Amino acid sequence: MLTQSLGKYRIIKWLGGGQFGDVYLAYDTILKENFALKVSRMRREDTQILKEEARLLASLEHKNIVRFYNIDYIAGKLVLITEYVKGKSLRAMLEREELDFLRTMNIIEQCLAGLSYAHKKGIIHRDLKPENILISDEGLVKITDFGLGKFLKEGSLSASIAGTPIYMPPEAWKGEFSVTSDIYSLGAVLYEMVTKRPPFLAESLEAIRKLVFEEEPIRPKILNPSLPETVENTILRALDKNPEKRPHSAEEFHRLLFRKTIEIKPLTIFKIEPEINLTPQQREIITSKEKKILVTGGPGSGKTTTLTYKAYHSLKEEGIEPESLLCLTFTQKSAKDLKERLEKLLKREVRNIFIGTFHNLCLQILKAEAELLDLNPNFTVVEPFPKSLRLEIPGLGNQQIERLKRMIEKFKSIPLLPEEVEREAKTTFQKLAAETFRRYQEYLKKRDLLDFDDLIYYTYFLLKNFPEVRERYSREFKRVFVDELQDLTPVQYQILPFLVSANEYIFLTGDPNQSIYEWRNARPENIFLAQKDFPNIKTYHLTTNFRLPENIYQICQNLIGKEEAKPVLLIKTEGRTELFGAESEEEEVLFLIKKIKEIVKKEKRSYSEIAVLYRTNSQSRIYEEGLLTANIPYEIIGDERFYEREEIRNLIQLLRAINLNDKELAKPVIAWLLNSPEERLKIKEDKFLLSPAEEKATNLIDFLNKTFSEKGINPELILNTILANAPLFSFWREKEMGRVRLRNIQELINEAKEFSAGEIKEFLEKIQLLEDLALVDWGKDFVRLLTVHAAKGLEFPIVFLVGMVEGLFPLFGNTLNPKRLAEEKRLCYVAVSRATERLYISYPKRIGGKRQEVSRFIPEMLGI
Repeated sequence: MLTQSLGKYRIIKWLGGGQFGDVYLAYDTILKENFALKVSRMRREDTQILKEEARLLASLEHKNIVRFYNIDYIAGKLVLITEYVKGKSLRAMLEREELDFLRTMNIIEQCLAGLSYAHKKGIIHRDLKPENILISDEGLVKITDFGLGKFLKEGSLSASIAGTPIYMPPEAWKGEFSVTSDIYSLGAVLYEMVTKRPPFLAESLEAIRKLVFEEEPIRPKILNPSLPETVENTILRALDKNPEKRPHSAEEFHRLLFRKTIEIKPLTIFKIEPEINLTPQQREIITSKEKKILVTGGPGSGKTTTLTYKAYHSLKEEGIEPESLLCLTFTQKSAKDLKERLEKLLKREVRNIFIGTFHNLCLQILKAEAELLDLNPNFTVVEPFPKSLRLEIPGLGNQQIERLKRMIEKFKSIPLLPEEVEREAKTTFQKLAAETFRRYQEYLKKRDLLDFDDLIYYTYFLLKNFPEVRERYSREFKRVFVDELQDLTPVQYQILPFLVSANEYIFLTGDPNQSIYEWRNARPENIFLAQKDFPNIKTYHLTTNFRLPENIYQICQNLIGKEEAKPVLLIKTEGRTELFGAESEEEEVLFLIKKIKEIVKKEKRSYSEIAVLYRTNSQSRIYEEGLLTANIPYEIIGDERFYEREEIRNLIQLLRAINLNDKELAKPVIAWLLNSPEERLKIKEDKFLLSPAEEKATNLIDFLNKTFSEKGINPELILNTILANAPLFSFWREKEMGRVRLRNIQELINEAKEFSAGEIKEFLEKIQLLEDLALVDWGKDFVRLLTVHAAKGLEFPIVFLVGMVEGLFPLFGNTLNPKRLAEEKRLCYVAVSRATERLYISYPKRIGGKRQEVSRFIPEMLGI
């Protein structure tokens, strides 16, 4: 211990010590300020290098680094004068177990900021450990002792390796330090923070060394099951024994850990030869100088492939800038597939080409131009026709309300303004629909809300009524590509001329025989309208089929009729079809189970190669129960929007309430999570309070109160905590349907992983546009159960088309209307064309003991 003074400094107390020396809190009697004095144990003749480094260390001026002021000899001792941090070390916090996940991530984020700054200055820490990370009483993180590891007293335990063994990477044991050695050390610190133990620990230095060089750490989630997977993966990557496989910088570590989006430089185009054979017809289209092209063809004819190569050709041969391309698809999965195809051709990541759905595009446009329409740019996207509005329409049953909802969707798809609808309304119900439409739009605007259809609706009027905006976007996009033209609604179709008005370049693909969304107001006649509305458009019909074997192709041709069939060259010749008439639904299920087991066990095929298609969601139950009983892994893929499910809709409402700090909006959802009447939950003094009957949910309520009071909490953490603590979800874990709902919630959590603290609003925007297909993990070895609508755009080697009886396929209500019946046939055409190798068609002769008629489409498939 020193005397009570050291030069001009009055010693207040000893703060600690280490290999370098002792640290004291001291008062500068001249400056009247406290400092930390590091009194070195180094010999005077060994301090020259340290003095040479002092100027570099003094240049570190960052809020997350302890400030180094000076180095001096005082009373014969080498003294480093540094900033004094009033607080505690991370080591002290670990020993007192004062860290929760939020605080842990906040500390690491600040450490990364400090490291990033120092590394850019060319300074490596060399000895990152909990003792060298200080946290002030205000929560500010300060890294101390930068670079001092290499100045340890010769002969000490770690003089040659300059660091603390349990936090050191393998190369540091050899005296080799770099940016990635600091990354490793911080990864080891984070590992200890989330698991309460270091990654490697042993009784001797040699035993630690052996572990560091030869063993892998225990996966953090084994020690802390609630740890998000992204955090675990980032920690393990930071602890990789190979420095090249670690994050290469503090910024990359931060990006992996917090999943923040980064900007990249414009795409560089390389000369790449196409990796698949294109037909002469496709090559003609791709190299064509025509500015307006329409490509038609049946399923498997290569329409999307041709579009992809045309986009590739625009970049590679025509020198079009990536940001000048606009590629619009019908689903997010199609957009993802198109992006991956382009990336494979370009051998680079595609970031600055817009590839997405109409809704994605219109969301971006409206965010930028909302004020022109007197909309709040910070609008929130919500589900169509929310329940809160339905309560304001008294005297109507659910059926009438659903009818009103469909009419409003149709008004927007045309599109019509509320005053136009009111002017044309004649009948009582039409007048009610017109009034409801007007009130609905006022309801949304008053609350800064847009529903899913509004994204297209308002964008149309924006581009129509503001020529300067229309001109700007049409000049920005020099090449416009649109896939699946037949699936566009009238308003989507009418937006296209606005986007191509300046450059007049458009590339369209479609197949009128695959138009199956008229119930969503899509139009098969878009294919024919395009030939009229885009003057001088060149139309190509692809006449080679890459997907379908001959027998399945013939079924498709039989369905669409001889008059519409065109000569086609078939690439595949082998295939198999089988028709089975079961005596009952139960026998049909047994047939399905038997065939799937034969295919997997005898033929060594994967479950994931098999799909079971049906007409309506309600049909899935009996097939699902059969597969469950037979221990066949399966996954149901819905055709509804993800946010329309009750469990997802409620959690979105809670996140929206947190984002808006609206406790009243949250209250019904919290009551739902408690599985309890809403009246048992009170809001008092801006806090949620439970009745005594609900004390079991105290952890949940405490967390939600904390979430509402603190800004910037990670959406993934919020959802994980709710999942772990909500009484309703504990009840669901005991029920099969409850477990299905919990899987949906887990998908929601997975989608939240890429969003950082404070990004709840951004997360909500993504979820509102999310589709079921975008959430499917196609790598899982499951049989897929899905409606034919959900199967559009997909293909499977083996397809079971089940429940083929009158009243189900086609639906009874659609058999009385020729237009709807024609769509049912097109839907059947889509169903059979999903199979690339084998097609099984089955029907039960009786359902519930009642005699059934075989579907009228089966004789047509057989050419009868």
